This record gives sequence, structure tokens and C-alpha cells, in this order.
Amino acid sequence: MSQARQARVVEAAAVGLFFIQALRAVVSALFGILYDYGFEGSVNAWSVGAVGLMAVAFLAPLFSPRNRTAFALTGAALVAFAARPVLNVNELMPRYWAGLVVLAAGGVYLAALIRSAPEIVAPSLIAALVLDQVLRALGNTYDLSIRPDFLSTQIAISLALALLALWIFGKRESPDPSGQLSVTGGLAVGAALFVLTSLLTLPNAMARWSDFEYAAIAPVLIVAMCIPLLSPIRNAAWQVQSRRGKVGLLALLLMGLVIGYQRWGIWSALGLLAACMVTLFCLMRATAPHDEKPDRTGLSLTLGLLLLLALNLALAFSFTYPYTLRLMQGMGLPVYLTAALVTAWILFSPIAPFPTADTQTPSFEPAGILALLAIVIVMAATLPISVGNTSNAENVTAVTYTIRYGYDNRWRYALEDMARAIEQSGADVVTLQEVDAGRLTSLGTDDVYYLARRLNMHSYYLPTVERLTGIAVLSRLPIVQAEGRLITSQQEQTGIVHAQLAAAGRDLHVYSTWLGIRGEDTQRQISEAIGIIGANAPTVLGGAFNTELGSSAYAAINAAGFDFAAFGLGAPSPHVQSRDPVPHTDYVWLRGLNSQRGWLPRIPPTNHKMVAVKFTLP
Repeated sequence: MSQARQARVVEAAAVGLFFIQALRAVVSALFGILYDYGFEGSVNAWSVGAVGLMAVAFLAPLFSPRNRTAFALTGAALVAFAARPVLNVNELMPRYWAGLVVLAAGGVYLAALIRSAPEIVAPSLIAALVLDQVLRALGNTYDLSIRPDFLSTQIAISLALALLALWIFGKRESPDPSGQLSVTGGLAVGAALFVLTSLLTLPNAMARWSDFEYAAIAPVLIVAMCIPLLSPIRNAAWQVQSRRGKVGLLALLLMGLVIGYQRWGIWSALGLLAACMVTLFCLMRATAPHDEKPDRTGLSLTLGLLLLLALNLALAFSFTYPYTLRLMQGMGLPVYLTAALVTAWILFSPIAPFPTADTQTPSFEPAGILALLAIVIVMAATLPISVGNTSNAENVTAVTYTIRYGYDNRWRYALEDMARAIEQSGADVVTLQEVDAGRLTSLGTDDVYYLARRLNMHSYYLPTVERLTGIAVLSRLPIVQAEGRLITSQQEQTGIVHAQLAAAGRDLHVYSTWLGIRGEDTQRQISEAIGIIGANAPTVLGGAFNTELGSSAYAAINAAGFDFAAFGLGAPSPHVQSRDPVPHTDYVWLRGLNSQRGWLPRIPPTNHKMVAVKFTLP
């Protein structure tokens, strides 16, 4: 393979990586735009238009020229490289608009690449996904390269990539158009990208789905992703021509997702890994070199990208069903199974021939070396951390914090600022609510994993909605045992986490919960939570109760022996003043503990307050 073609693989992998990052950025921006309107109970022109503009960006492949693909590749790459640094600006609208530009440029580039060098499309996308894993593992699932402090480095990377693109263009080695993308193939590409970017290449999301260790899944996932690139495996799978064999691959994909959703530990993890390999094989088959007349590559890819958008919206509704579409409750797995069916349909397409040997086909020996390096980096990045032993501490500080999926009230991703706020509070125990563990709307970040490693704390997480949103507890005190239970919910499903901690030679029971808001029977949820807590003492109960002091729910907690400890027992609380723009719904309650003082730490501005209390055990 020529140097120019090798460089093209690097260029394509970079564009693919930036496309994935832009997809997360735009989906997260749309989440912020639509979230506020959803809670206001109204939809205006901008909330609809924001989704429409993303659809317009996905129309870009229609304008990728059928000839002159070298110009299309270089022009689209330069646009993507130029717009990519703006994604590091942590503001809603710059992130949104820059993401749209990268998505549009990426669509044009992908269409041109399918036409001119289809044999490197899937390998380049796989390389992009592996690199994405490395960047996210190094940042404890929060992509290092998307953060504001990476901006100068990203500008330098974009400049270097732009020079590489111009050098490739100067070589004039792009062949005449030789590839096509059928409508079936285009839909398979869109569906496969959805399944991969929202689950099957996010090891933290796979870990939460399967209830298995992220540190174990992450390096194995890279191996699984590279297996379809190995010639013997790829050729053996490609030669499956019987209907029985194709149905077997389809069944493996569907069953992998179903088993993965069951939280059966290693068996679920293996199911998801198998589903990942089948999905990647389908992606390779969809983009394989073939010649079909007439050329519908632009239209086919556009349809696939619009399907990618539709599937992401459907998945988002399955998380926000109480405030959007009730019929989407519990529909997360069906959305994935639908995408899997569309992905696997390419197996039954007669237009994807066996790929013949070609001198232009990239050699995967360098890829194997890079994959091995990626595995080593990911394993090093996920090594267990050492948590200090504070079990003999006489004074303990407990904090409750509703982190709003990592966003402040301007929809800037503020997870690092939140970590600093927790750190500055001196918290020994933290109850967390509105915690995401790998949703695309939160940049694919596992909030509790990131915060636990960033703060050197133990953690326990309870998924309450679609495996990837829930409640958690962080602790510097050793966690003796922990469990989570769901609570009856009329609106958004919620639950309560119980962590039994070792403190000063005795057990300290910590509970974290989040109670419903609009149209919820909060009193019933309080009663159910109190029943779960039982007579355990000494006890800390923290969470977002979405009720004000003096309510019947407050009285029920107080009657169970808990005291409100945020501002000193019996002291007036400043949060009830009318000038306070943020209503106070988050509390820390104590039972069988000696409260010393309570306060409201300074945090990034959100629609919740952090509440802290210092106490001693009797």
C-alpha cells in the first residue's frame, strides 16, 4: 500500500473520530435545548428547529460529488479539522453549531470515501472507535480531547491533520470511483453507528448494562473490535452464505443485546461483546467494495444518517418518557433491537460480494500493533485506585448533590467543576442523584465512575432508568456492603441506595434517593423509602426530595426519627427566602447522629443545591 493510501487511512480515522465526538456534542446540546422546553410543557419553533438543523446536516452526503472524489475528500476533511476545536468550547451553542459542521463535513467525506476507497472505510471507522476508547479511558470515561483545557492541543492536532490532507491531495493517488452504497447498506451503516456509538463501543455503558467490571470489559472490547479485521476471521464470516448461517449471525446479535440487558455479569458482558463483533462485521459488509448502477451512495448514506438521528431521538425519549412520550417507557431495549435488525439486514442483501484481494487493501499488521498499544494504555488507565482508610475518623462530613447529569444551568458540561466542589466541601460521604453512566446525551461519560476515581472514593450505583441513569453513593469510608432497590413510581422510575459503611468501629448506614416531581405521589414514595430504611441507625439519608420543609412528606421523615440537619437543628433556612432563584428540594437527614453544623457549599450554578452536614457518631 502506498504512503498516500496509508496516510488516507490516518486521515479517515481522524475524520471518523471527530464525527463520533461531534455526534455526542450535538446530541448533548439537543438534550439541553429540549430538556428545558420539556419541563416547561411547551414546544417552540427553536426546539423543533434544532432537531431539524441536525437533519439538514445529515443531508450533506447528497452533495458529495460522484466524480472528483479527491476534491471532496480533501475539502470535507479540511472543514472537519477546522471546526473540530470549537467542540472544546464548553458552551451550548458553539458546541451545537460546530458539531453540525463536523457532522455535515463527515457525511460528505464518508460518501466520497465509500466511492473512492471503500476497502478502508470500515477499518478507519474501527480505528476511530478504538482511539475514542483510549481517550475516554485516559479521562475516566470523560473524553480528554473534548475538554476546554485541551483546546490548544486540539488546534495543533487539527493543523497537523490539515497539512496531512493537503499532502495527500498533492499526491493525486485517489482512484476513480469504484464503490457504491446501496439503500440497504446505507441504513445498515446508520443503524450500526447508533448501536456502536451509544452502547457497544462504550465499555462503561456495557459494564452498567451487564453489571460487570468496566476495567475488565474495556481492554477486552478493543480485542473484540479488532477481531473482524483479521483476515482468517473476516474471510470465514464472509463466506457464510447459507440462510441458516446468516440467521445464526442475526440471532447472535439480537441475543447478545437481550442477554446483555439482563445484568447477568460475565454472561451479559460476553453477549454484548459478541453483539459488537457482529455489528462491526455488518458494517464492513455494508461498505464493502462493489459496483451497483445507478450510484445511490449519497442518498443511501443520507437515509442511514437520518435513521441514526431517529434512533437517537427514540432512545432519548425512553429516558424522558414521563415528560415526553409515555409510550416510550421501557422501550430502550426494543430501540436497540430495532437498530440491530436494520443493521443485520445487510447480511441477506445479494449486492455485497466477497471482497477480493487487492494491492490497495490496507495491511493490518500496523493496526495490530496499535491495537496492542491501545489495550496496554486502557489497562493502565483503568487500574484500581487506592482509597485512603478514614474509618476511624471522629468527624464525618456528608453531602448530598443532584448533579443534573453533569451539566450546570447553562448546559455546560461541568463535571470537573462539580468534582472540585465536592472536594472543597471536605465530604467523606456523598449521595448523588441524576447520575448518568454512559448516555450519549452526557457525552458518554460515566459520572459516578469519573467522580469516584477523581475523588479517590469508593462507589455504588443503582440504575433506575434504562440501566444508564440512576442514583449513587460515594464514600471515603470503607463500604461493607451496598444494595439498591426500586421504589414504586408513577412518573420517572426511581429508587433508593443503601451503603453500609465502617466508621469509628461501628456501622454507619447511608441512603441516597431521588423522589418524583410532576404528578408523583411523593408521600407514598417517602413511606416506601422509610419502610426500606427500617430501624437502621445511625443513619444518613440524603437526596432530592422535591418537597419543601413543612410538607406532609417532611413530617413523615421527621416522624421516623430523622432530623433535618442542613443549617443546624431548628435554625431558619435561608433557602426559603423569595429572592433565592433556586428552590430548595435537597436535604440531608440524620438519625442517631450528633449534628455539628450544616451549610450550602458553593457549586456550579444548577437547578439544585448541594447540602453538607458535619456530624459525629455517638
